[in-house]
Amino acid sequence: MGLGPPQIAGARVSEDAPAPRKGRGPNLMRSTTVTRNPEVPAPALRCPDCDHFLVYMQTVIGGVKPLERWDYFECCGFFEYRYRGRKLRRTSDVPRLPGRN
Repeated sequence: MGLGPPQIAGARVSEDAPAPRKGRGPNLMRSTTVTRNPEVPAPALRCPDCDHFLVYMQTVIGGVKPLERWDYFECCGFFEYRYRGRKLRRTSDVPRLPGRN
């Protein structure tokens, strides 16, 4: 019961072939933190629909290095601001804080 690809009789691996990829183990799992009190406050952004200031909801920090950050806002719907791309976009999926319904 091998974990690699099936062996073919007479086949050879090329010297310049890439090394086989290993699966993502538990030590490489991504961790996520959801908070309403981030160290760096969320930016003051305006709603693209009505031009009112968006109401801050929460921040999600996670991923594998470098860590990424997403701020979630509400006004005429839900919005997500991603720091890496500095983009605001409408979203329907807002992560819930642990222990909250």
